[in-house]
Amino acid sequence: MTKEIARVEVKNARELTNYAGRYARVSKIFPDLYVELQIKKDNPHLLMLTADSKDGFAREQAFSLQDTTPTARFDRTKVDPEELARATRFVYNSHIGPGEITISTNKAITLRNDRESTAATIPYHIGDNHCEPTAEILPQTALTNRRALYQALKSVSFSCEPEDPPNNPYSRIYVEATGREMNLMTTDQYRLGFCRLKLNHPLAFDEMSFSVLKRHFIQGERMLGRRHKEDVLLNINEPLTHLTMAGSNRRSLQASIPIVVGNFPDWLNVIPPPDSGETITFNSGELHSRMKMFKSGKSDRVIIKSQETSSGWVLSVRQDQFTSQGKGKNRATLKHDIKTAVPASSGFDGEIAISTNYLKDILRLHPGQNTQMSLQFNGFDAPLVLKFVGDDRFTHLMIPRNV
Repeated sequence: MTKEIARVEVKNARELTNYAGRYARVSKIFPDLYVELQIKKDNPHLLMLTADSKDGFAREQAFSLQDTTPTARFDRTKVDPEELARATRFVYNSHIGPGEITISTNKAITLRNDRESTAATIPYHIGDNHCEPTAEILPQTALTNRRALYQALKSVSFSCEPEDPPNNPYSRIYVEATGREMNLMTTDQYRLGFCRLKLNHPLAFDEMSFSVLKRHFIQGERMLGRRHKEDVLLNINEPLTHLTMAGSNRRSLQASIPIVVGNFPDWLNVIPPPDSGETITFNSGELHSRMKMFKSGKSDRVIIKSQETSSGWVLSVRQDQFTSQGKGKNRATLKHDIKTAVPASSGFDGEIAISTNYLKDILRLHPGQNTQMSLQFNGFDAPLVLKFVGDDRFTHLMIPRNV
């Protein structure tokens, strides 16, 4: 049974984060550098952070503890400097104030931020005795590939709104877990991103839906590192309060983020059926490379039009750009167009306008020159549906603007 050895509260968590980052950068020069946390018997109101290397680098920094913290002494606990830096950055990076640190008997150090309800767990060892905590595969645990999770978050994160106001429901990632699949969905009311994530370990329950802050989900996944060959465990605790992410490797960091239980948006009624409109296939990598000269301001848009030429159908993309010349009364505004076109499988009548940023965000996901994308046109008032040919995991919707 896991028990606490000590629980302390550092007065300035931001300062601890800064020093952990410094020691992580030094470890690039001294690979054998290790970091120790210790509360000494003769000074129980200070947390000592010591960095030491066989090559001669040695530093020690003291951090004041809250007066209300029970005094507790614990031995030198060695941690990896890079892991400590990632954990403190995740938990305390935007936090000004105290931070709680718990030392447990299962050879783990837990950092908590009560304000954000986030936590990170780091394995530690004493001396040369490595005893590392193991993440359990519980019935409510989902197991998936780490690279697949990274791609899923990348594909839906840009469809979120900023966290202003703080309780903005459109700044969250909605998660729907069903058996061997976990669906991620985001929307800012003008576009929608959807990704179907396959699970290597089935969940015990039939269906569950909740939402998490985009910032928490992305920063927690980033804290685990970029070992894309490993799997990642997603543990949904009971009752539904937190989602815990950990690598399948025995020696792995663990990130805990708060979740909000609620009704999952009815995205099935939002996405038009595949046979409801005209579907056009084109080379998305080629279109992305040709749109580099297009302006990407908040109000900039592009006009899409398909037309038949002597060599076949093409998808034409045009942007109206305005420049000013002269000064004072002689100032004039000139309009010129930037056009590009790529071969397409078919076409539709008329023109449709969409946000330049929205289209570039989607094309940027798969910038390869041989990537094929399908665009489903469902009318001038209906959303456009974009998918990558041969990859049914990602679906993106964009509401057209008036031409």
